[in-house]
Amino acid sequence: MQKIIDGRVIDLNLLENTRKLLKIASLSKAERVWKQSVSDRFNYSFQEGFQKIERLSILHPELLVNKPFQIEKPQRCCECQRLPGFPLSPLKNLYKLLPKNGKI
Repeated sequence: MQKIIDGRVIDLNLLENTRKLLKIASLSKAERVWKQSVSDRFNYSFQEGFQKIERLSILHPELLVNKPFQIEKPQRCCECQRLPGFPLSPLKNLYKLLPKNGKI
């Protein structure tokens, strides 16, 4: 929440997913978790913070970016090695290999 309130970019999906979640989740439970975990750093409630985000998303739509933190570079772990004929691939190419139904 604080990123967009501070004028920094956030992932568009974060706002959309929070809207969906609030349709089915208990606002009182969200407020309780907010108070327990982060309210000491902010002087507003969860609901007030979300209302600020909603207003900012209208006033500054440029702060909502689809996957702003995804870096298009070859994905590798410490075990990966470059081999001739088997290059490392950007993450978007790896996602193309995954089945649509989520089963491997």
